[in-house]
Amino acid sequence: MTDTRTTVFEKDFATVWVYPDQGIIHHQFHRYIYGDDFQEMLMVSLENFRKYKCTGWLSDDRNFGAVLPKDKEWGDAVWRPQMLAAGWKYWAMVLPKKVTGQLNLKKMVEEYEALGVTASFHELPDSAYKWLVSQMK
Repeated sequence: MTDTRTTVFEKDFATVWVYPDQGIIHHQFHRYIYGDDFQEMLMVSLENFRKYKCTGWLSDDRNFGAVLPKDKEWGDAVWRPQMLAAGWKYWAMVLPKKVTGQLNLKKMVEEYEALGVTASFHELPDSAYKWLVSQMK
């Protein structure tokens, strides 16, 4: 990942970058989060997804776990419709280390694929990024 990236969000629990030339938002969780922190990170990401006219999202969730039911409900009702309307087409996912988180997020990815988002799972962010760039050419 040598392309130019800009940090658009940085807190102790997560960092979000944008690759403006590639149209990619990239988040990395530093620890497990939920509730207001989770929603804040996603909404800032959405704002920058729109601003930079992105179509790809790289989720580095290695330090994350399962999404809580309340956060999923909020995501389905509030965040997801806005992301889809913003033009989200490609999702590269680096899965959590914990199996419960892996199963939870794989199920969520299936839901998004049914809505037209092309997704792919990766072990490391570099391969996820390369896959996204290859999809967007």
